[in-house]
Amino acid sequence: MLWLKHWRNEHKDRITERYWGVPDLVMEILSESTEGQDRAVKFYEYRVAGVPEYWIVDPSRKAIEVFVLDQGTYNLSGKWGAGEVAHSKVLAGFQAAVDDVFGG
Repeated sequence: MLWLKHWRNEHKDRITERYWGVPDLVMEILSESTEGQDRAVKFYEYRVAGVPEYWIVDPSRKAIEVFVLDQGTYNLSGKWGAGEVAHSKVLAGFQAAVDDVFGG
């Protein structure tokens, strides 16, 4: 499992030496051994923690799913595959070309 957490510049104060606050975006890269946990347990934990955006990067399907928190519920913002570009709703200008992510 590999993950990335990112904060907007105005939220950099959430990062201290002893504690990292809630990130603006969490990105999980699935593996066969973690997919169930990432799609259920972490999906729930990030929602409860108030993480505004959750990206699931799925190498087996070569797809990126972006979920955005709205009134305490994650809604699918988009699902992108080969030849497409995934976009963040929370971090202005942040995007990832699916082909670049998977080397295609």
